[in-house]
Parts: sequence; C-alpha cells; structure tokens
Amino acid sequence: MEEEIISIRIGGLEYKLQCPVEEQPHLLEAAEKLDKKIKSTKRKLKTLPMERISVLAALDISSDLVKLQSQGAEVIESIDQPEAPKEEITKGSEISQTKDPDLQEEDGEDLNFKLVSEISELSKL
Repeated sequence: MEEEIISIRIGGLEYKLQCPVEEQPHLLEAAEKLDKKIKSTKRKLKTLPMERISVLAALDISSDLVKLQSQGAEVIESIDQPEAPKEEITKGSEISQTKDPDLQEEDGEDLNFKLVSEISELSKL
C-alpha cells in the first residue's frame, strides 16, 4: 500500500498527514467538511476559543454519524425481516374456498399441514 504525505487545512491550521493513496479522496473530503463545520460554528459562537469550537463541530458531525448509523441499522433490520406479502396470503385463502367441498374434507388435514409449513417457511425469511 503506497502512502504519501498530504496537507490539509482545518480551522485555519495546516496539518500534514501520511495517508494511503487510495484513501486520500475520503480524507480530503472529511477535512473539508470538518473545516466548513468549524467555520459555521465559529460564526455562531464567536466568543468561544477555537479549541471548544473544534470540539463542538466534531461533536455535531459525530451526532450526525450516529443518527445515520441508527437509521441504516433500522433499514437493514427491516430488510432482514420482511413481512409476508398480503397478496400471497389472500391467494392461498381463495384457493381453499374455491375447492370442491368434498375434497376439502378429505384433504383438510393435508391442507392445514401444508399451510402451517408454508407459514413457517415465510417466518424464517
């Protein structure tokens, strides 16, 4: 992994950092966002020292990150546990209602077992 020294400016100060070449675009973008957040915070809270402004700006960015991670986890959880489509359930009940009544009585136990089996499989998804 090839590394280079890059220069970034945050809060009016220049920092030289050693960084892998493939990570440089991400680091530069992160530094730019942090610099903008520090400048924005500094405009709002002019009387605070730069050290505190930097901490508040970093805390604000960290808060945004935590919110996004939480939202991402919720999305992943909803994908991992999909609900059974209502159409499939409705189609299954229509089939059992339209069957010949004589066949329903004979196949009743098999049909019930099949429905329970299908519901069990759907709940595993």
